Amino acid sequence: MFKLIFSVSFLTLGLISMPLHFSDASGETSYTEPTIEAAVEGEKVTIDSIKEKIHPNLSTEEITDTFGDPDQRLTDSMYNLPTWRYDIKINEDYENKTGTDSVDFQALKDKELQAIIFFSFDDNENIRNISVYYLNKDGKVQEYRQFADGFEKNTVIE
Repeated sequence: MFKLIFSVSFLTLGLISMPLHFSDASGETSYTEPTIEAAVEGEKVTIDSIKEKIHPNLSTEEITDTFGDPDQRLTDSMYNLPTWRYDIKINEDYENKTGTDSVDFQALKDKELQAIIFFSFDDNENIRNISVYYLNKDGKVQEYRQFADGFEKNTVIE
């Protein structure tokens, strides 16, 4: 089974690398997505691999089995329903101190975080939606969202 490590309360399982930009002789730039190299089964964790592991039918137990305990258990500001936050850290000293379900855009842009994942639940602990925030290859904050009905949405935020 695959597990990701997101907080300083867990042991670090691998090496963290920053996004890399390469230029060839023609001046063309290529981009390598940031990764966390997990020691578990030698698997590289990318935004795509995170997207592959999330779906709206996950139970709370399956979420914690896959991602560990959340960095924060919150109440969402719009519907007053439970929300779990996971910070995929590049800077292990990063700590979100807001206690709200807000997205720390600056921490993503400053590369303190690789991604922020929110699991939002209804009163019966069923997933209402899952949001993943990360920097896209253009250096813009992007939101990937899955809804309970399976609908997916990608939005460039800033």
